[in-house]
Amino acid sequence: MALMNFKLKHPDLILPFGNEPDTNLHWFGLTDSEYWLSLGDDSIYEYSKDFRQFNGVEGPSHVDYYLSRLAEDLMELFPIISEPIPDPLYDIVKNYSSLSKDYNKHLQLLKQSEAKTEWEPIVRAAEEIQKS
Repeated sequence: MALMNFKLKHPDLILPFGNEPDTNLHWFGLTDSEYWLSLGDDSIYEYSKDFRQFNGVEGPSHVDYYLSRLAEDLMELFPIISEPIPDPLYDIVKNYSSLSKDYNKHLQLLKQSEAKTEWEPIVRAAEEIQKS
């Protein structure tokens, strides 16, 4: 199963936009859907049966959201989260025991830093830790 899943609503179930008598159903409205994320056997953004029964929730068991809006949200977010992790930092954090062992030294180096870029103090600290 895909990581991101969605199910479009049937057009008969989609409420038109606007006020009577000037309502319309356009492309954005037709992307009304529910979505969820699958991580192995687990699902994120899914209301459990118990939750739905306890709260009297009818309708979809997943998040109700316009698929086109979700795509817009992801396209806006992607440039922010797609910046690669600098190699020296990756080398330190890929191993938890190494990270925890060097935490205090790493923290001191960050505090002493005069950064010119967002990543510079982290990269400098990672390089110093690797040297020691």
